[in-house]
Amino acid sequence: MLNLAPFHIEEALETGRFSARFNALESGAAPLTLGELLSHVGVDHQLATRELLGLSLADSPNHGRFDLRQHIARLHPGAKAENVLVTTGTSEALLLVLLCLQPRRIAMILPGFQLLSELGHGVGAEILPLAMRWDPQGRPQADVEQWSNVIRQQKPDMVLVNHPHNPSGLVLSEEQLQHVARAAEACGACIVGDEHYRFLTPQPPLGPTLWQPPLREQAKGPMRLVTGSFIKCLGTPGLRIGWCVAPEPVIKRMQNLKNYTTHTVNPVSEWLAERVLRRDDLFAFAAQRAVWTANRSSLQDWLRGAGQQTGWVGIAPEGGWVTCVSHRSLPHGRKSLDHALQAAGCGLLDLRLFEWSRYGHKDCWLTEHGGFRMGLGMTTDSFNIFLDALSSVGKTIG
Repeated sequence: MLNLAPFHIEEALETGRFSARFNALESGAAPLTLGELLSHVGVDHQLATRELLGLSLADSPNHGRFDLRQHIARLHPGAKAENVLVTTGTSEALLLVLLCLQPRRIAMILPGFQLLSELGHGVGAEILPLAMRWDPQGRPQADVEQWSNVIRQQKPDMVLVNHPHNPSGLVLSEEQLQHVARAAEACGACIVGDEHYRFLTPQPPLGPTLWQPPLREQAKGPMRLVTGSFIKCLGTPGLRIGWCVAPEPVIKRMQNLKNYTTHTVNPVSEWLAERVLRRDDLFAFAAQRAVWTANRSSLQDWLRGAGQQTGWVGIAPEGGWVTCVSHRSLPHGRKSLDHALQAAGCGLLDLRLFEWSRYGHKDCWLTEHGGFRMGLGMTTDSFNIFLDALSSVGKTIG
């Protein structure tokens, strides 16, 4: 039986996304219109109109369209369509994984995205933190050797790695990922890679993955599963398309659970998703990658200049749309800072919503100091104006 706590992050997003002048609360790109999406994927609007008007609104296949599953499999070397389940976003994929495998102890990177720990608690699992820490310059630190020691000593039956990491923006190397994976496999744990930001890393068109084709198809024990989506990276959250790539027996068990919940995904969303992932070069992401690259560069320059001069600390993300920032007025000047941010229309997500007090680490500067998650998903012009507004806030606080 699920026992879920309120998703305070979602409440903050729902409140702020419609009121903030600068919406840096979000963890994805600024939402595209349908016309913009079709242009990004190179689909003629007249052709799209004909195909969409002729699209059947019958249920999609239970596992997802075969051609879409083929495209997703192609993103994961050694996978085939039978290893893929199309889901209503990665949230459903992760929920189905946990309901299917029923882990008793889950090791995961924390602090992290609240959904992951809450779903773990929801299925009654004990959460074992793999500590993410930040230094006084706001740089995230991943001690994979220490993580591996936790795994070897605590012997979880699942290791969940959110990568690129939300909210730090950290990207681990292939060697670091495999180091953690080997520790998990050595103690008999299954490995789940939550790879929502894989389309936005320094290695275009795709970052590293924890997926490896199974030596044998099995439904429990040491194995690797990954979940993913493009909706945040591309700015199409309303499509609600996600997936899980796993050994075939696990996919079948997950689908059996899905049959009694959402059953299938929307055929219109699947049609659009197939168009997005059709090309091997992932051309659909080129425009958003250009925005991401420009905003990362602007943020890094600002943090070294005007941001630093007005009390802001942090670094640009290595992967994905989010990073963590803090201000030298914290923690004692929080009320003044919050008021100034609100007056300037700057929407930032308070890191305390990530259960910082529950999973924060005493030797982590950001845990003790406090800070915010910043989204970089605005247009380049809006983002630069937003950074100027943050400079003004910093001057106000002093």
